[in-house]
Amino acid sequence: MSEYLPKAFVSIEDKRFEKHNGVDWIRTAGVIVKPQNLGKQGGSTITQQLIKNLTDEKQVTVARKFNEILSALNLERYFEKDEILEAYLNTIYLSEGCYGVKTAAEEYFGKDVADLNIAECACIAGITQFPTKYDPLINTEENKRRQKQVLGAMLEEGAITQEQYDEAVNYKLIFTNSKEYKGSKVTDSNSSKTNAIDSWYIDYVISTVINDLINEGYTKRKAEALVYGGGLKIYTAIDLEVQDALETVYENRKGVYEEDSQSAMVVMDYKGRVLGIVGGLGAKDNVRGFNRAVDAKRQPGSAFKPLAVYAPALEKSLKESDFDFYWSTLVKDAPTEDIKVDGKPWPTNEGGGYSSKKLTVQSGIARSLNTISARTLLQIGLDYSYNFLTERFHISSMIDQDCAPAPLATGALTNGASVLDITAAYQAFGNGGKYYYPYCYYKVTDFQGNTILESNPDTANEQAVSESTAWIMNKLLQTVMTSGTGTTYKISGVQCIGKTGTTTGSVDRYFVGGTPEYIAAVWYGFDQQKEVRQTPNPSGILWKNVMNEIYSNKGVNKKEFPDYDGITRRAYDPSNGLLANYSSGNYGWYDKNNLPSYSKSSGTTAEATKADKETKVNSTAPSVAATSNSNVHKPKDPNANANKKPNNE
Repeated sequence: MSEYLPKAFVSIEDKRFEKHNGVDWIRTAGVIVKPQNLGKQGGSTITQQLIKNLTDEKQVTVARKFNEILSALNLERYFEKDEILEAYLNTIYLSEGCYGVKTAAEEYFGKDVADLNIAECACIAGITQFPTKYDPLINTEENKRRQKQVLGAMLEEGAITQEQYDEAVNYKLIFTNSKEYKGSKVTDSNSSKTNAIDSWYIDYVISTVINDLINEGYTKRKAEALVYGGGLKIYTAIDLEVQDALETVYENRKGVYEEDSQSAMVVMDYKGRVLGIVGGLGAKDNVRGFNRAVDAKRQPGSAFKPLAVYAPALEKSLKESDFDFYWSTLVKDAPTEDIKVDGKPWPTNEGGGYSSKKLTVQSGIARSLNTISARTLLQIGLDYSYNFLTERFHISSMIDQDCAPAPLATGALTNGASVLDITAAYQAFGNGGKYYYPYCYYKVTDFQGNTILESNPDTANEQAVSESTAWIMNKLLQTVMTSGTGTTYKISGVQCIGKTGTTTGSVDRYFVGGTPEYIAAVWYGFDQQKEVRQTPNPSGILWKNVMNEIYSNKGVNKKEFPDYDGITRRAYDPSNGLLANYSSGNYGWYDKNNLPSYSKSSGTTAEATKADKETKVNSTAPSVAATSNSNVHKPKDPNANANKKPNNE
């Protein structure tokens, strides 16, 4: 490395480094005599700082300080000063995820550590005391002030001449984020950290592993140090062909044309494996930057309805004998009686209209009608829906304010939801009702080959809904793609499920779609919210383009979703939604053990398997007052929180 780099650190951090035996007793005396100064004075030598870097023990206690002193004295008995200084310079944290001066030289100047000049050496040495405060990419002026202090210390200690000091003080530093920066000059192909831009997937893996290590008890600093310099091996779950397809579409903005628009997409299989992920449109230009697929929380609109309303309603019909809800149940396409927003009926459908006719649940889903979902929600209860979302589908961004009609019925969530959370929840509609926790790596081993982290999808799953509910929802979502709002986005020759979503003002567009092999969610909009003008739904276009790209490279392995013998296809009477024992031309899917009654107009009720059940959802859905009970979590004012953005699609 540059000869001035160790001189810079010694001058500012430990000027008596060459003379002491691991502890600077003059600087430490004040801490020992006055323990209240512990942590306030700079009493630690470079040797002691190395001990802290290696052990990650930083508690501000007398006992910890005493043990640190003993370790430092012992370390200097067995290692030369140059070895200690080298180890220190290779482990010191220097902000921006940099551990060691080699990494810092590359990160801040795009240079090999041997090529740093005096001014640059002083700049890096100045970061040590308060890494974030003196980070030159974030706080350039603070770093410059500190750099001058380091240069002054170097001059005072005789490490540089007055002429060198003057030249270094006046030297204009060119950082990697400066306009004048000409690109990296790093020549070492084995660089520990270069300025190369990793894929969205690799960024996601790094962040996930760090977070998982923290959950295992590591400090954030120790976790980052392990990932960047601990010799770990990470076995990722990436599907390279899927990731390539995502990047091809997103980097080239295939199918979208609005300037400055953004999008994010996650592709998973049906057992929790994250196959590919992208966090933005266009060429990726950041390292572990803002990932809209994970970090952004935006409203999903009607893409939320299957999770919040329809799957819970089907499940409730299975569990509770006095509640009937089926494919063909009739619900009135009209605003609810008791809820108003700004004095107007709530909700209306996209465009502000409604027919006042009784429509089937299937029609409500396929056409994405807010009126049908709202009336169904009020019948199953707000608490029931909210608990389903948080406990079974694990939507992590939900808060108490979301236990209200608008967030649950139309996806107008207070904090929104992440694309990853929505994708993971939709797995259940293609795997028989299971929720698998998303994973992006199989295992992580340390430098000795010991497994320190491991993903096991066979145990990390829960039965979110019954198999029959899951496969009926699958059939319902197929109708979105064959005769509803998703027909434009269907993949040729492959069964597809899907659900569109649009928020009020069209500031967020959503699409969740699946094939027998893949499930994926897409968000599209602007970082600074404004109306999305592109039609049809650009999220659906992106989904279709990515899927076509995947299948053009990999081919189709499965064209149809599997059959489940617990559900059956039956004809129903469109006048009342009950079963028909004749060919009515209208067919739906039902749980074999939970069938509607037969319509009297079909000539018999003898074949009804549930003749003793009175159909309760074949007419106008009840008002809020009809659902008021002690276990329904609803606002004190029935109009409160009804809909912050009242016409989400």
